[in-house]
Amino acid sequence: MNSPQETIDKGRTNAGTSFHRVLIAADLTEMDQHLLDFSTSLLSAGHSKKVYALHIIPDFTKPKKTILDFHQRFTTGVPVDEKVRSMLKAQFEDGLKALDVSFDIEVVEGKPYQKLVHMAKVKEVGTVIAGVKRQSAGSGITAKRLARKLQCNLLLVPETASKSIKRLVVPVDFSDNSARALWLALALQKTFDTEVKIDLIHVMQLLPLSNYYNFSNNMEYRRLMRENTQREAADFMSKHQLEGENIKLRILEDEEGHTVGQIDDFAQKATDAMLIMGAKGHSALEGLFFGSVAEGLVDRLENYPLLIVR
Repeated sequence: MNSPQETIDKGRTNAGTSFHRVLIAADLTEMDQHLLDFSTSLLSAGHSKKVYALHIIPDFTKPKKTILDFHQRFTTGVPVDEKVRSMLKAQFEDGLKALDVSFDIEVVEGKPYQKLVHMAKVKEVGTVIAGVKRQSAGSGITAKRLARKLQCNLLLVPETASKSIKRLVVPVDFSDNSARALWLALALQKTFDTEVKIDLIHVMQLLPLSNYYNFSNNMEYRRLMRENTQREAADFMSKHQLEGENIKLRILEDEEGHTVGQIDDFAQKATDAMLIMGAKGHSALEGLFFGSVAEGLVDRLENYPLLIVR
């Protein structure tokens, strides 16, 4: 078992290398260019060394005769994987030309979701970058399935997300998993070319005491809860050696059990923000807090990117 210091050192090291090897899921739509444009600053800040562009062709090894006749009638004579590889190579050469990074084009055949998870593992990537569309064309890859099954970090980028990042929003429940997300945010903050702020947000669960007690007691209850949360935050920062970092703590109050809504509202209102959160937490009330909350945020995801850290 690692000592507390070894755990911290390992966490910081992993955070600093999360973008060294990256896989970008390409679907041959306008989303590919959006992902490239958005990712450029992250790949630079993360000191990326290797980028894979992966496109998965659905399995048509045994097509129906009507599909086969149609394919033979309109085929260009060039194998489809070679054509796709050529298209992506030209696009990524142009998109990554400003970065000192090596890239490979991977075109494989099979079930998209299974192949993507498999390729991320085989290539030992630290982060997978995938687009999120308002209306999916049915690629077979869903953001929620990836969030559940990938063993590496997952960055989901909606088609409406801003291409610039000025704020990193990190929800925490003061667990070790949320510390990993904060370490990654700090690693990125220190390497961006422009000033990037970090908002550490904690959703404070409150009982709806206003239904049972008078207003003064309710206010005292809130004050005590907030003081306790601030002490927890201080202990969390001390435990993980985060004192003195350029981080602002924001405490959000929640009486209705709408944790996902509180985090989503904050991120929606933050300008040019990226949400970074751990895949799991330790809140018994929420049932693996950052498991259920992460999935809830994926369902709502729009306008801001979401980086899920493992």
